[in-house]
Amino acid sequence: MHPAHPSDEEMATAAKRGDRMCLDGLVRRFTRPVYAICRQILRDSADAEDACQEVFLRLLKELSKHEEGRPFAPWLFKMTTNVAYNFTRSRRRRARHEAAAQPQEALTAPHDDIDRIRQAIENLPERYGLALLYKFREGLANADIAALLEVQPDAVRVILFRALAMVRQRLGSAEAKP
Repeated sequence: MHPAHPSDEEMATAAKRGDRMCLDGLVRRFTRPVYAICRQILRDSADAEDACQEVFLRLLKELSKHEEGRPFAPWLFKMTTNVAYNFTRSRRRRARHEAAAQPQEALTAPHDDIDRIRQAIENLPERYGLALLYKFREGLANADIAALLEVQPDAVRVILFRALAMVRQRLGSAEAKP
């Protein structure tokens, strides 16, 4: 059951049956996209790393709930989104109970186009940033994005259009500054 490049679904099925190599392969395959989703929602790299670890711990516990024949990536990304949102809620509760607020790190100006684009996307409202991430980094279909964002499939095109317009506008206004 170890073809050269097994699909995500094949690896998930094998991992459910106890194949440790397939489970490790899923973790390796999805570490970057899971981290990217957490980073987009949490907007802090340390928190994103913690949330990413939580996602993979939850994957160990809940892999048996993944239905065979269903796409694995959208299922994992929904889990990731839920973990990150839960992390945000618990972070807000902790912040309310802390006496002193932590100082915010100063944003540094990006030095190349990739950094400028990444920063523009990270500063988008959450739904728009996630839609771009799911579409262009993860290559998900609009129907899968709709399920993850909990919107109608037709709304995904509008969200993507608006997100790209916001990125273009932010990049254009950044170029106009001296």
